[in-house]
Amino acid sequence: MSKDTKEMTHEELIEHHRKEREKASKARDKMIGHLSPDMIQAVKDLKEIASSVGETMQFEGSEYVWVGDMHKLIDRANSVNSLFNFDVEERG
Repeated sequence: MSKDTKEMTHEELIEHHRKEREKASKARDKMIGHLSPDMIQAVKDLKEIASSVGETMQFEGSEYVWVGDMHKLIDRANSVNSLFNFDVEERG
């Protein structure tokens, strides 16, 4: 039986949380392994443009976001929507 976290020393807590993060990371890796390369790339592309647009808006203001970047953001979101079948309700 594992020790209650309330009773753990600082070092034991650090090790406990390290193991929990490692376990969660392995579970995520397993899930990602079930995705197609196209799905993974679509999410990476969406993350890239969303980060770019978000950082521009945060640090420079919305007037500095290029219309082309907004189109990329919309297109990449639509790609993810389609690849992951999030648009099923829309199709009936």
